Amino acid sequence: NEVSKVRLGKAYESIGFSGKALKIYESIIEKDSTNLLVVHSLGKLYLWHSRPKSAGKLYDYLLTKDSLNPNFHYQLGQTYKDRNRKSDMADKFLDAYALDSLHLKSIYGLAKFFKAIRDQDSTKLFIDKGLAIDENNLNLIQLNANYLYTAKDYKEAIKNLKKLESLNYKNATIYSMIGRSFVKMQQLDSAEVYFLKGFRMKRDNPTITFRLAKLYYEKKELEKAMRFAQYPPMWLKVKED
Repeated sequence: NEVSKVRLGKAYESIGFSGKALKIYESIIEKDSTNLLVVHSLGKLYLWHSRPKSAGKLYDYLLTKDSLNPNFHYQLGQTYKDRNRKSDMADKFLDAYALDSLHLKSIYGLAKFFKAIRDQDSTKLFIDKGLAIDENNLNLIQLNANYLYTAKDYKEAIKNLKKLESLNYKNATIYSMIGRSFVKMQQLDSAEVYFLKGFRMKRDNPTITFRLAKLYYEKKELEKAMRFAQYPPMWLKVKED
């Protein structure tokens, strides 16, 4: 029966068999399109499987049934994103935000959209709104760090990047950006510490090795500069802290 099929579909989703779940949901709504939860689940799976047009049709339908559901507006916006209709995407995110001012996914999507079109004021507005809801949101903290770096507020950018580190979100890109911020502030010793942290995490990254070579050149440590400039320095041994 339909209840059993829904449970089976959810079970397949939970263990990563999304293709099987998709087929089950399709078979359900062929017979009963009034089950909006299943339609919503199918729409998300269509997005997961890079079928934004199919997902868009479902969310258009869902909005005819429940136009006050912010998640349906947000998901329709996601289908526009995958179809490269960025303005339509932003409109649907705004619709979701208008219905629910705490809808964090829409707020983050709007912050990213306004950053992409270089609307600095709107970018900061939505970043601040999102962080007021969830101050430990990794996506928003990282976006805020990028915004602050672009705005040349390197001290605050570092503060946000170090918060990511304290939340155990660590990668070579984060450490490289901290290093770049210290370089902009002419604090080369601090920059070296973080470039090396990034290098230890990803030794085959040519961008980090180039930045280390440039840093050592500026510090007049020419032997180290030469060693890092000879990419890839697979033989290079860096002393651990």
